[in-house]
Amino acid sequence: MFTLSGVLTGHERAYNPWGAHPWGRYVGEVGWEAAAYLADFDGPVFHVVRDPLKVVGSYLGYGFFEKPQDNAYQACLRRFEPRVFEYRTSVEKGMARYLYWNQRVEEWTKERFRIEDFDLEKRNEIAAAVGYPPVPHLPPVPTDTHHWPRKNIGWDDMPDGALKGDLQRMAEGYGYG
Repeated sequence: MFTLSGVLTGHERAYNPWGAHPWGRYVGEVGWEAAAYLADFDGPVFHVVRDPLKVVGSYLGYGFFEKPQDNAYQACLRRFEPRVFEYRTSVEKGMARYLYWNQRVEEWTKERFRIEDFDLEKRNEIAAAVGYPPVPHLPPVPTDTHHWPRKNIGWDDMPDGALKGDLQRMAEGYGYG
């Protein structure tokens, strides 16, 4: 999305399950692993959020929590957010991953916005923060670029309790009421 709009941004290039790496020519990073390294990052953090129902549905559709335990992505999550694995079911783990990982980012966020609200004004604001010039128009940029299989899931498919309540409050705060 950012690279298509002219702001050279990597996905799991500077930060991935194997650690932090040189930025090279990129001025931004959109991989979820970046959140684990924010304490050492000296730059603006724009927190792009997605609908938690779609995100949890992606975890379930892809089978993220059913993958072998030696999976590098799960190992990264275990290292930086072990609370996720205190839950029993994949649905609960997905809920916890969304909640705890987004809470982690909030501490460092300059600004938060929903992915579907990405527009010319937002693009130019982010571009200015990283030294890119504004553009007069935005090329067609998809705002739903996640390609994992997704299971359709609703709030009724999630177990009741504190985790669900916290996730619903976060969703409402993000504009996904």
